[in-house]
Amino acid sequence: MADFLKNNYLLFKSLHIIFFTCWMAGLFYLPRLFYYHVSNFSNPTFCSVFSTMERRLLKIIMNPSIILTYTFGIFLFCTPGVAASSNPFFYIKFICVLFLSLFHFFCIQWYRSLSKNYSPFAAKTYKFLNEIPSVLFIIIVFIAIFKRF
Repeated sequence: MADFLKNNYLLFKSLHIIFFTCWMAGLFYLPRLFYYHVSNFSNPTFCSVFSTMERRLLKIIMNPSIILTYTFGIFLFCTPGVAASSNPFFYIKFICVLFLSLFHFFCIQWYRSLSKNYSPFAAKTYKFLNEIPSVLFIIIVFIAIFKRF
């Protein structure tokens, strides 16, 4: 297994980055869809369209992307010689990824509420929530590139 991980390290790293990017795209876009959905609660046709867009974004892009991001991240972590766990930056980055995961699961709950024509928040709140993944993304990228603060 160790040889398999070492020999495919760059492939796994590339796939990890690709699926992380897909996941982030969904996290950037979904709260914006929620904003438009809540802003158009009075129009059932628009609500139906937004529900379809939200469902497809979650089920076709975001859910597979989070699973594959974690899968390839675990492969990278388990690759002998990488020793990510010995660097403090790894734990900060991992905590940020856990917060992104938590945000993802909150998005699923918000989607379920909106699909029942109920919103736990006002439309403007979704605009604010839309910034959370951006901040975490910036932190993750800087830590991943510089491997320190």
